[in-house]
Amino acid sequence: MRFQLHLFIGLISVAGSFQVAGCGIPTYSAISTSKRAVIQGSNYQTLDAAFGACPPAGNCTIQFPAGSWSTSFYSGNKCISRSDLTLIGAGTPRLDSDTAPTRLEGGTILQPGLSFCGASDITISNMGFDDGPAYFSSTGVATDGLRFEGAAGVIGEPLVKNVLVRNESRAGLR
Repeated sequence: MRFQLHLFIGLISVAGSFQVAGCGIPTYSAISTSKRAVIQGSNYQTLDAAFGACPPAGNCTIQFPAGSWSTSFYSGNKCISRSDLTLIGAGTPRLDSDTAPTRLEGGTILQPGLSFCGASDITISNMGFDDGPAYFSSTGVATDGLRFEGAAGVIGEPLVKNVLVRNESRAGLR
């Protein structure tokens, strides 16, 4: 088993010419509106439920307090395709150990990871993604942590653009 920690601070720009894998059936399509909905994640048990409270037209911010939040949007068969989405946590988690880390602690933690397909204008800040050894041993699920890919995985499809990830951490096996 291999353990990784990905720490992103700054701007990640997904652009250029590349091929991406297909993502399956989209969950939502992207349409921008002028008003921004702000959803309090503390009113929901999972990220999926909070995401479902966003208006179908997009332009939504979900704010999460500290704690762990589960999601099923972590792989190509179920991913977020809605653009213009902001996810804000209460703080970046830390590893439970410097020498033999198994999980994230503190801050806002999404488990096991998060996958976007064909979504642009995404901001993610102050949270972590945990599918580390402790999570894997209890669920058997390993993900790519935070993943962005094209909607259909075909050459010539529009690029994913305007992605900002800051203050993010990851405990994972892959």
